[in-house]
Amino acid sequence: MENQKKWFESWFDTRYYHLLYKNRDDREARLFLDRILQHLSLKPDAKILDLACGKGRHAVYLAEKGFQVTGFDLSPSNIEAAQKHPLSNLSFEIRDMRNPLGNEAFDAVFSLFTGFGYFDTDEENFTVFQRISEALKPKGIFLFDYLNESYVRNLPTEPTHFTIEGIDFITRKEFSGRWVIKHIEVHDGQKVYHFSEKVAMYSEQEITHELSKYNIQKTSILGDYELGEYTPFSPRCILIGKKESSNC
Repeated sequence: MENQKKWFESWFDTRYYHLLYKNRDDREARLFLDRILQHLSLKPDAKILDLACGKGRHAVYLAEKGFQVTGFDLSPSNIEAAQKHPLSNLSFEIRDMRNPLGNEAFDAVFSLFTGFGYFDTDEENFTVFQRISEALKPKGIFLFDYLNESYVRNLPTEPTHFTIEGIDFITRKEFSGRWVIKHIEVHDGQKVYHFSEKVAMYSEQEITHELSKYNIQKTSILGDYELGEYTPFSPRCILIGKKESSNC
């Protein structure tokens, strides 16, 4: 059992994951990046780490805007797809975010679209904050786009059923203590597959407290991709922090 793959080590490498989320709105993602970059005022040639970068949709757009961009992701298939973008200021690597990410190498680290909370323990999850702090230059910026716990806990848990390219998906949310678990049943012809996504939910206060242990201080918090006000009813918890010193 110890060598059994975690959900994020297998699910992200399946074609069903990419099919299920293929309609993610790239236009919305680019508009969000345009807004947030104006908010952050990074220098034109800033070095940005896109952590848990997936196939690189955010990283590519950031590179197209002139930034020096590195993308890290645990999924080999995601990195293989991302590396097909031939930009000289863009690179990708397979990395586990619990391991060292660099030593004061980046002006900014972006964690987008809930690329956090995947691990089994609080210690593992918050180790990621330590790694981010280590990777940031002094005064570096951390952009943390995460779920809003109070909003998620009020979402319906009834199953939803839909079909994409002839494949049937049935998804259902379940809450178990700190965890929100999304059960995914896939009907592909005569075959049925079962997957899940399991994400730890932390409050904004917990996140702020843990970041402060690694000298990342919250400077602002937003509630949606239009940079609206953060409230208990906001769909997102978009926290912006700044590394206050080089000592972690």
